[in-house]
Amino acid sequence: MLRFASIGSGSEGNGLLVESGSTRLLVDCGFTLAETKRRLALSGLSAEGLTAILVTHEHSDHVCGLVSIAKYFTTKQNRPLPLYLSRLTAPTIDWGEFTPAVEHFQAGSRFTVGDIEVDSFTVPHDAIDPV
Repeated sequence: MLRFASIGSGSEGNGLLVESGSTRLLVDCGFTLAETKRRLALSGLSAEGLTAILVTHEHSDHVCGLVSIAKYFTTKQNRPLPLYLSRLTAPTIDWGEFTPAVEHFQAGSRFTVGDIEVDSFTVPHDAIDPV
């Protein structure tokens, strides 16, 4: 069974949860950690249950919570949260002193995140490498 839950879409933030089997993939992370947790809870889900995050591009309304959520998993959950970013998008994120568990992919490639197969493709947008 495949399940989708939009946690927000717009200039204030973006996020979409895709769930299949035991995999919970958050597509974009445009809200703070607290707001992401709140919005997931409204759908009956918890941030702690995330398997990975896939980032479509570097705009703040798609990544503003990315670093804090990745740090949260590393420090509070004792497990790195895999972050899937294109090879050109990853260097645009300000990680500070934090070293995340980034999985790079090439736009146009196909890859698997747990029980979900991702078929990436380039989209027209004013970003470095939007997918």
